[in-house]
Amino acid sequence: MMRATTVQRVKPDNGVREGMWVGSAIAGLLLFAVTALPFHQAQSHDHGLAQHQVSDRDIDSDNHALFAELRIAFEEIRDLYQDNGQQWPEITELQDEFLPPFVEDMSWQRQGAHRWQHLGDGEYLGQPGQDSAPAVLLLAAQQPAQIWFHPAPVAGATDTNIDQLIHQGWKQLVNAQATPGHHH
Repeated sequence: MMRATTVQRVKPDNGVREGMWVGSAIAGLLLFAVTALPFHQAQSHDHGLAQHQVSDRDIDSDNHALFAELRIAFEEIRDLYQDNGQQWPEITELQDEFLPPFVEDMSWQRQGAHRWQHLGDGEYLGQPGQDSAPAVLLLAAQQPAQIWFHPAPVAGATDTNIDQLIHQGWKQLVNAQATPGHHH
């Protein structure tokens, strides 16, 4: 008697089916991410800022170093003010202290070669020596100190009244971390 042979076909276990499931899962995650991305964007940098204010995050890299130096300088200027018996230091004293951005070095040259004037009462005006640099005003006597900038050199003495600065087109630099209502 002869037995009938049965041929049974066995599919190879090469992972094709699992590969299709993994690929489908990845495609699904990517589709979800692309769809949800617009709802998870950080809010604008200027959220909560007045029209005359600019966030330090929105400053171009050329001027960012200048403004960072001014933030450090105002602390030194206040220390000198207290050490000098409530007298604001003159520009020559700031240069003698090698205090950037007042000292005329390579960094000063790169940042616009500003010609600094002490206007009095902790007010320091930097007129750019290069066309691409802004005019800068440091109000060190303010609490907290304020940094203002104007895209072009300003003629003559500057009235440091806040309303006048705004009217003349000056912009106030605002620290992004200190901006009220600013969330990530």
